[in-house]
Amino acid sequence: MVACPDCRCESAQVHSRYSRTLADVAAGGRPVLISLAVRRLFCDSADCGRRTFAEQVLWMEFRSVRCPLRPWLRALRHEGPWTSGGVG
Repeated sequence: MVACPDCRCESAQVHSRYSRTLADVAAGGRPVLISLAVRRLFCDSADCGRRTFAEQVLWMEFRSVRCPLRPWLRALRHEGPWTSGGVG
């Protein structure tokens, strides 16, 4: 279950899935790439103006993807779970 960012109503009804690839500067001469599968879900609340929303990753915002990934990778290693809806 994932909560809608507007009304906080929880939803499990998947609209679609897509992948996001995040990149950082090379580490040890090798490129750093992270590939994530992200779900888009329906908001079932009749009172909410949002029909669909993307699952948000707790340890980062995709809008700030140009920032270095290393702080997020450290958080990922120590915190988990990776997504607001749990793994899977």
